[in-house]
Amino acid sequence: MIKPATLDPLAHWRDLVTQVEKGVNQFAGKAMASDGFSSSVNRLTWGPLVAKKLAADLAAGVAQRLNVPTRADIVALGERLQTIEDRLIEVTYMLGRMNGDAAAGTVGAAPRPRRTRKPPAAKVAVPEAKTVAAPKRKPRARKAPR
Repeated sequence: MIKPATLDPLAHWRDLVTQVEKGVNQFAGKAMASDGFSSSVNRLTWGPLVAKKLAADLAAGVAQRLNVPTRADIVALGERLQTIEDRLIEVTYMLGRMNGDAAAGTVGAAPRPRRTRKPPAAKVAVPEAKTVAAPKRKPRARKAPR
């Protein structure tokens, strides 16, 4: 039986691409299975890592000669500052508990007013200053069109 001709003009192109792709996959699979391939890929990835390490060491040396902190120094300072802040929070909490403050567990909370039967002291009224309005300006006269 004869197959009917398809009207797809790109069918041959698609078949060709599929065959080439299968061939490349077979070749690459055989090449990647060898020990030489894995060692060469290892060397290729090792090279940029060594270059990056050398560049970082060079930059650290320049920064040291210029008496400027490196990125690692700044990160270490940030970590130390964070531990100091954590300890301060703990000390604040402990001092609050020692003073019998009920709100010691809440950091940064506003102090609560004392609970007494006396009303809060009346505030002294301060007389307000009178505001003086600026003098009104006269409207500008419009120039006649030329």
